[in-house]
Parts: sequence; structure tokens; C-alpha cells
Amino acid sequence: MFSLERLFIKAQKGFFPYLCLILCLFVTVLLLQAIGLWDLTIHVFHLLLMIGYGFVFAWILEPWIMKWNFSSRMVRVFLVYLILGGIGSLLLWACIPQMIVLLQDMVQVFPKWLFIIKQQIPEELWTQGYQFMFQKTMGLMDGMTNFGMVFMSAFFISIDMDHIKNLYHRLFSVSFFDENFYYTSYNIIYQYTKGIGLDLLFLFLTTSLLLSLFQFPNAPVYAILLAFFNLFPVIGPLIGWLFLTMIALLSYQEFPFLLIVLLFIIQQIESNWVQPFIFKKVMELRPTLTLVSLFICGRLFGLFGMMISPIVAGIVQLMFRSFLFSKKQKTVGTWEEVWYNFQD
Repeated sequence: MFSLERLFIKAQKGFFPYLCLILCLFVTVLLLQAIGLWDLTIHVFHLLLMIGYGFVFAWILEPWIMKWNFSSRMVRVFLVYLILGGIGSLLLWACIPQMIVLLQDMVQVFPKWLFIIKQQIPEELWTQGYQFMFQKTMGLMDGMTNFGMVFMSAFFISIDMDHIKNLYHRLFSVSFFDENFYYTSYNIIYQYTKGIGLDLLFLFLTTSLLLSLFQFPNAPVYAILLAFFNLFPVIGPLIGWLFLTMIALLSYQEFPFLLIVLLFIIQQIESNWVQPFIFKKVMELRPTLTLVSLFICGRLFGLFGMMISPIVAGIVQLMFRSFLFSKKQKTVGTWEEVWYNFQD
């Protein structure tokens, strides 16, 4: 017989442990604030969080480290991180001067727009807008600093990855991550990161060549931005296309309709032919997972984190599929088995 009292007792028993945990956390925060250790605790937590992301980053790069045939793990790790750091430095070296030129061009293009907008906006809001832009610039610097910490943590973790695995197996008699999961996830992540690199390279080369033929200002920078926009499912390619359309509207005396149409065609070729050719089928990332990754990566690494968030979301989804596959199969999974033929 249904009884509200019995239902209340069951709910009380079910929620009581969680309520105690919440109260303990609340009391702990109050005590740390009272004795002046709260700020130190936040700094320690931030450091541990960066090390945790270093583990994830090291896991992502592990497939590439295993592909090298050198006997010394130190040499393999050094080569992979050197190549990755070289590519990042080359992008910064190529993009930063172009971004400076882009800002100079925007200063010349937007004066009339800024004058009109300033006439319509109160002085207080205008000042707040400057402060907001300054905060975002500082946030970008903080994001790059955080990524540098993660990169260095991942480097040392990668060097000692074999010992970390052995220690884990010794401490836990029932292994949560077995060898099947190791090699399946490495195999799938390797295929995914290689495919993403080829896909981005195709978009960058074709878009950069097309923009250069039409004498588009700062063509390499906009080609990189369009390539990263295309990583976001559904709405990303449209936002990138509209963004370049707006820049073209401001940069040309006569609107380049042919350029805008060709950009749209390149995007369709990439999504309907190039990506299926690379991955043997169109990648279908969960939009919710992509959104969560966008918020987390953007909070930790700023604008750079937002740009790479779709790649992070894809890797998380692949690792989850690899884990489920390893629990049901005794063999190392291939790309087709894990991504297409395995039902999660």
C-alpha cells in the first residue's frame, strides 16, 4: 500500500549519504577560508588539474610515440614532442604577424562603424567594452600559459608512461584499463588524429590558395580560422562561411560573389567527399559532448582551447567506444569495428 511516510523514509536513506558529503565539503571550505588556506588550496587544485590534463594529453600522443621504431623511449618521446612543438611554433610564427596586419586593417576599415556605434552607446558601456576586450586578451594569455603547463606535464608523463602502467597494475588487482583497451584506444586515436590532420590540411591548402587567387587580405589566417570552424558539427561551417562573407563585404569595393560560392563548394566537397574518404564514413560527433568540451576547453585554455575542443570531444568519444569494445571483445579493435560496427 502506498504511503507517503514510507516514501519519505526511503528518500531519506537514499539522499542521506550525499547530503553528508555536501555538508562535509561545505564545512571544509569554511574551515579553509577561516584559517587562510583557501587560496593556497585553489592553486594546488589548479596545479593538479593541469597535471591531470597532462595525463590525457600524454595518452593522446602515446599512439604516435609507439609508432616509432627506436628502442629508446626517451628518443621517441622527444621526437614526437619536438615535431608537435615545431608545428605549433611555426603556426604562431606565421599567424602572429598576419594577425597584427589584420588588426591594422580592421582599424582602417571600421572607423566609420565605430564612430556610429559610439554615438549610440553610452560612455559607461563603451568603457566596459574596452575592459571586456582587455580581460579576454589576458584570458588568452592565461590559456596559453595553462596549455604550456599541460604540454610540459605530458612530456614528462610520456617519458615515464611504461612505469606508470606497471605501477597501476601492481596497485590494483582488478585492472580497470586492460591491455586490450590500451591497444584499441591507441589504434583508434592514431587513426582519428591522423585523419583530422589530413582534413585540416586539405581545408587550409585549398582555402588559402583560393583566397590568395582573389587577393583576399591575410589569406593564410582566414584559411586557418575557416578550417577550425569546420571542426564544429552542423553550425561550424556555416559560421565560418558567414564570417568570411562579412570580411569580404568590408574588404572589397565590389562584392566577390564567385569567391563566396567557391568557398561554399569547397566546404561541401570536404564534408561530403574528403572526410568520408579519410575516415571511410562521415564522422558523427555527439553535439552535447562537443558543447561540453567547448565550455571546458574554453575555460581552461581560452580561445585556443575553444578551437581544439571538437578534437578533444572526438577523442573522448573514441576512448569511450574503445573501452566498451574492449569489455565485450577479446581482440584489439580496428577503426571500422569500434566506430562503425560496434553499437554503444
